[in-house]
Amino acid sequence: MSLMVVVSIEVADFDHWKSVFDDNSDSRERVGIHVDAYTQVGEPNKVTVIGTTPSVEVVQSFFSDPEQQAKMKEAGSLGKPEIKFLQKR
Repeated sequence: MSLMVVVSIEVADFDHWKSVFDDNSDSRERVGIHVDAYTQVGEPNKVTVIGTTPSVEVVQSFFSDPEQQAKMKEAGSLGKPEIKFLQKR
């Protein structure tokens, strides 16, 4: 069973962030994370990423990986992401 994952983060520049995000899609897909990025209307540097993951642990491991942390920094992420997991009932 997969879970929905919702990640919210503010970025310095959406276009730059999105370029790095897109280039990193293979890393996410390799571990079973499938997501799309959205921006908040009127505030394009407030990003919400929504999709599916096999488990909470997969996302936690992904975000704690030093390589992924470096990618987030390179992309211009500001602060730590807020991560929510949802399951259909």
